[in-house]
Amino acid sequence: MNSDAPLLSFYNLDNQRLHFENGLPARLQHYHVPGANRHYVNRNEHGHLLVHLLYSDVEEAWMIQYVISKLTRLKISSKRNTPIFYYVIKGELNCDLEEGSFTIATGQLNVIAPPFSNNELVFHKPGLYQVLCIAVPSARLGIYSSAFPIVGKIIDDATTGKSSPILQYSVGVYDRLNGPVESLVLQSPNFMNSAISRSQLVNEIVIVMLQSLSTAMQAVQRTYSTDSEKVDRIKAFLEEHIHQPNPPRISQLAEIVSVTEKKLEWLFKRHCDTTIRGYFKEVQFKSMYQDITATTRSLSLIAEAYGYRDYSTFSAAIKLRFGESPSQLRTGDNSN
Repeated sequence: MNSDAPLLSFYNLDNQRLHFENGLPARLQHYHVPGANRHYVNRNEHGHLLVHLLYSDVEEAWMIQYVISKLTRLKISSKRNTPIFYYVIKGELNCDLEEGSFTIATGQLNVIAPPFSNNELVFHKPGLYQVLCIAVPSARLGIYSSAFPIVGKIIDDATTGKSSPILQYSVGVYDRLNGPVESLVLQSPNFMNSAISRSQLVNEIVIVMLQSLSTAMQAVQRTYSTDSEKVDRIKAFLEEHIHQPNPPRISQLAEIVSVTEKKLEWLFKRHCDTTIRGYFKEVQFKSMYQDITATTRSLSLIAEAYGYRDYSTFSAAIKLRFGESPSQLRTGDNSN
């Protein structure tokens, strides 16, 4: 299979390449894909992995069918700088990556950049899974860069070897892709009697994929911008209240930006990579450090200004955070 499939390879979780038999055995003929001109089968303890080549030129289009009896995992590898577009025809595909996990349900689409070592596909339930995979080298993908904003991000991730989904959620495209995908999968390559027609069909599918992903990315960016403004408002509010011992209540903060408490905590973690309390305490400590080292104000008054009822608690907190007591931070000035 490897000589016939230069862009895609399959591996188990030990990074051992899966070996395939050519052709489709008689007992598996009911899984025949009319649109494929080559078929490959891998039998393992989980079931059968059937891989059907639909089109091979600069791009490659494959129909993957996995008939399994229990939970299983595998890895699909593409050559360097070759992103893989996944469109799920049947079942639910779960992808575990170095930078998180996501799901592609029936009728949904996503695209993943290499490398394969961090690209793990998980099939949770027994049954039949059908996935259309289209591998498009970055050099080829570049011809669409002026038309579709997402292409630049896809190429950047593929070039750097970043293993992540281009979008954190998959895009529903059944209405737009069902027709051309059915033609590619179910129509014999000889039916149209023209390799150009097959090429046009694959090109149409890739364009629809890029259009859908670009639209979704722009929607995410608009939402991200709005969410970022909300987080900035909360950060400013927290910074105005650093002279109290604890941050304002989450319920109060959530009301300011009109979101739920859970949503606010999630937004803050996503944008700031810390909790609301963690951000508040860090800003507070920086302010206390500035007051200790850059002013001549009494250390005990500084402690009171930040809501500490006794100096010893304040001193212990400063030493725990900075490794030195307030008086040591103040360049040897031990007066309180």
